[in-house]
Amino acid sequence: PDNFKGAYFETFELMGMTLSRKFLQGLPSEDIFETLKRMTCPTLIAHGEEDGLVDISYSERALKSLKNAELVRYENEGHGFSQEPRADWLKRALEFFRSL
Repeated sequence: PDNFKGAYFETFELMGMTLSRKFLQGLPSEDIFETLKRMTCPTLIAHGEEDGLVDISYSERALKSLKNAELVRYENEGHGFSQEPRADWLKRALEFFRSL
């Protein structure tokens, strides 16, 4: 709209969504990996090894930062999982939550 002009309301595209600069300003600036080092709760991470959006090194780094975590890697999978790995992930997640 015309009344949303100016740098504060500039928009940009990200993953098929139109976001405003205000969105970016609201994001935490803290180092997430330092935050993870303080977490002690059990954590289960799933990551596709062929993820073109978020490199698997981020999950590997998170795994090293967390005290009680497991990383499930899905070979030949991207950011979203195909049917078989998705079913496996749901099964693992259910088992994980039931074990808590």
